[in-house]
Amino acid sequence: MKSLMEKSRVFAQEGIETSYFILPEENIKKCIFLGGEIGIKKGDLLYPNKWTCHEHTLIEQDQFDFEDYELIFSPEKWAAIDVQKALEGYISMQIDKEFKSLLLLNELPQECESPLKQALSEYAYGSKDVCRVEAFLYGDNQSIILDSQATEHDITYEYTNEFNNKIVTDRYTNPRNNNALFKLADKEQNSMAFRNEGTWYVSSRDETRSFTILKEIYDIEDMIQFTPFVKEEV
Repeated sequence: MKSLMEKSRVFAQEGIETSYFILPEENIKKCIFLGGEIGIKKGDLLYPNKWTCHEHTLIEQDQFDFEDYELIFSPEKWAAIDVQKALEGYISMQIDKEFKSLLLLNELPQECESPLKQALSEYAYGSKDVCRVEAFLYGDNQSIILDSQATEHDITYEYTNEFNNKIVTDRYTNPRNNNALFKLADKEQNSMAFRNEGTWYVSSRDETRSFTILKEIYDIEDMIQFTPFVKEEV
């Protein structure tokens, strides 16, 4: 598995069937994940249209400085109610739970600064509260979050060690599209009898050709001769 697994990590994606993503480790980064939070940079508290609503934002950890922010908070019903009360007498508007109405304002009165900050502070994140994840970054600003608690790609578990413990006993390649068939067996089991009981996988590349996808395949061995796959030396 050296050529396939070298300098890569393997993660399972659960769906109708399980896929294994073989991801080049050089593109796996430690990131800050903001999914719905609002970030207010220092100096921007009174300028809501400058606040940033992070619907799905990954920031590489070494490019993120919590000290750049006045506040980071998650908009929700009770935060909106408290901010509404804090701004009474200064502005007349209904603040929705997603803060969309407030984000339209260019500027708030200077007198709002203290009560607004106090209200939002009740819902603000500390530096240890922001979500830190590992993510595979590729293509045109595409990403796969690899932490099962934060991913939207149904990533469930890392299988790097398990696949590093396997060897290729059979390999076939389809010259039409360069997809491949692999039969894998554990390194510790070297007998021919065990190798005959190995597991078959079909491999392909993602649409951007940034990583390899493996899927387990069944009842293929007797059918290979009827497919375009050509046997290769392993």
